[in-house]
Amino acid sequence: LPPYVFDQTSSFEGDEQVNESRLPTEVEDKISFIRKGEEAYAQALELVTRIDDVEEDKTFLLAATGTDLGINLLSQAKTIAVALGDGSGGDAKTAVADLTAKSDRVKDLVLRSINAFSQALDHNPNDAGAWCGLGSA
Repeated sequence: LPPYVFDQTSSFEGDEQVNESRLPTEVEDKISFIRKGEEAYAQALELVTRIDDVEEDKTFLLAATGTDLGINLLSQAKTIAVALGDGSGGDAKTAVADLTAKSDRVKDLVLRSINAFSQALDHNPNDAGAWCGLGSA
């Protein structure tokens, strides 16, 4: 395991919330870097919504941008989850799905990614990336 996993003051016992206030700086830096992409995708999505409805590629652009936003949000959640012990094995509940019940931050990111993937599928039900992302979330 990476060394920063052991720097956590997190608890996976019972229904306690995970203490994320002490994520290592390198983890917060990674999340900050990924979050810049989130802002760019959100701006792109806003711009695409302003395209004239007669534009034949609008639905595909909305789906693609929504999928990209969902992937970004899920990447942020996964980065936090890894720092909190996701994938470390053992008896501890450390999967992203388990962490959504223990971490408000992970839960928010996963729910927002699900929303982005769902909206992408509303625009293009054949968007394989959105289906994959939704299944991963």
